Amino acid sequence: MKAHMACMAVLLIVAFVCALTLQIPSAQGQTLAGHNSISGRVYDANHNAIPGAKVTLYYTNFKINAYLPADPVKSADNPQYTSNGGTSLTGLYVFTGLSSDVYIVTAEKDGIAYSETVLLREGTATADITIPGYIDKNYSSSPTVAPKPSPTYTNVIPTVSVPMSDFGATIGELASLALMALVGLQLVAGVAIIAFRTGQKK
Repeated sequence: MKAHMACMAVLLIVAFVCALTLQIPSAQGQTLAGHNSISGRVYDANHNAIPGAKVTLYYTNFKINAYLPADPVKSADNPQYTSNGGTSLTGLYVFTGLSSDVYIVTAEKDGIAYSETVLLREGTATADITIPGYIDKNYSSSPTVAPKPSPTYTNVIPTVSVPMSDFGATIGELASLALMALVGLQLVAGVAIIAFRTGQKK
């Protein structure tokens, strides 16, 4: 009888842990299943739209108080190159079929890259990206003022800070999960005590 009750207690613990795991939202999906989109234009340091810039969309993982890039989104249009102005605005990119989530969009041209974090809710999110330190050679003859010297950027995706409101929401979710875990442990302890007393009476 004691062995049977102990087995039941272990099964309850496993079931509870599985339930908690299912409630934790995944930071990245494997397939696209949404109807939302992210679009924008890519500019150089002089705010000239850049044609042919490589734009890549990434899922994110939340670490401490920042979203870090994870795997690229699996989609036929990822990565893509910005429009040359033939059928749409120069420098334009569009990602469609997305679920509501937090993404990182990286634009790269001639080995210089820059990233933006995008919080996508319902509908379309706009994320224009300016690549600091890069001047598109297609506009080199235009009378634009040369920018001030800036650091050299690489195609390494930078860590992006998260607003404190998002961080607070995450802390609240963790506290809620911890409370659920405590209640579950109390339930298991109660079952174990009842099993022990039942064994003593026999």
